[in-house]
Amino acid sequence: MLFTYRARDVAGELKSGEISALSQVEASRQLRKEGLLPIQMEEKVEHAGAAVWKNLSCQHIRRSEVAYVLNQLAVLIDSGVPLSTALDSMARQSTNLRLREILQGLQAKVESGDPLSGAIAAYPRIFDPVIVNLVRAGEASGTLAKMLERIADQARKDIESRSQVLSALT
Repeated sequence: MLFTYRARDVAGELKSGEISALSQVEASRQLRKEGLLPIQMEEKVEHAGAAVWKNLSCQHIRRSEVAYVLNQLAVLIDSGVPLSTALDSMARQSTNLRLREILQGLQAKVESGDPLSGAIAAYPRIFDPVIVNLVRAGEASGTLAKMLERIADQARKDIESRSQVLSALT
C-alpha cells in the first residue's frame, strides 16, 4: 500500500511525502525509524470518487486502525504530549467517522478523570479485556507508552498472521 504522510523531524520541521508499507502501523514504524514523528497518514487513493466512497463507508473499525491508534498514542505520549491532547489530535485527523467518535468519547472520559484503561473499557467491541488490562498495567507501572507500543506491535503481528493463514487457505 502507498500512504501519504505529514510528520515532524527532530528539529520540529514539518515534512510530507509518500511511503510504501503493508499497513499504516508499519508505515508509522518506518517513519519513526527515520527520525520522523507522524502527524497524519492516509492511504493514497487512486481517484477522487474512491476517496469519497471510502470516507462514507468507514463505519467499521478495522483491527489495523486500532493498532495504528495504539501506536500513535504510544508515540505521542512518549513525546510528552498529554493524553487528552493526543486523543483530540487523533480524533481531528481521523477519516473514519466511527473511530473519530470513539476517540472523542475516550478524550471526554479522560478529561473527566477516568484513566485510559477505564475509558477504553467502555468500548469492549473495539478494545478487548486483554488490551484493557495491559493498559491498566502500563498505567500502574508508569510505562504506558511502552505498553501501548507493545500492544500495537502484537496487534500488527496478529493481523499479519491472520492474513497469511487466510491466504494459505485460499
